[in-house]
Parts: sequence; structure tokens; C-alpha cells
Amino acid sequence: DISPNEFSVKVNVPVRLEINVQDQGGGCMGTIMVPRLFENPQFLSKGSTIVMDFTPGQKGDYPITCAMGVPRGVIKVT
Repeated sequence: DISPNEFSVKVNVPVRLEINVQDQGGGCMGTIMVPRLFENPQFLSKGSTIVMDFTPGQKGDYPITCAMGVPRGVIKVT
């Protein structure tokens, strides 16, 4: 799955999360998103790079999930 699967970022500072996809995703787990930070599910296509640009406006823990909400990791905003 995602490695590493935990990231720390600062509140109100722009973030660029780049994911180098190593394997083809399938089914529900074939997508990735960050609810409340990057709501647009992205498909995991082997060999592609997914780029998520966002600026977290509040401190807290934000799960990295598939489109159906299954947890894959976390972004900690401090």
C-alpha cells in the first residue's frame, strides 16, 4: 500500500503530495484521496505520478483513504 503512510505538515502552508504509483490499483482500493483536504479521488495507474496540491486550514489528523473511505494512511497537520 502506501509507504510511508504518515506525513506531518503545517497548518496554512501549501502542500504538494506526490505519489509514485508502483502497482496497478484495483476495485475500491484502486483510488486514493484525502477527505477534507483533497476530495477528488485519483486512480492508481502503475507508472503514473499522482499530484495532490492543497493547503490545510485546520490542525488535526486527516486520513488518506480510497474513494469509499477505507484508511490507508494519515496526514498530521500541526
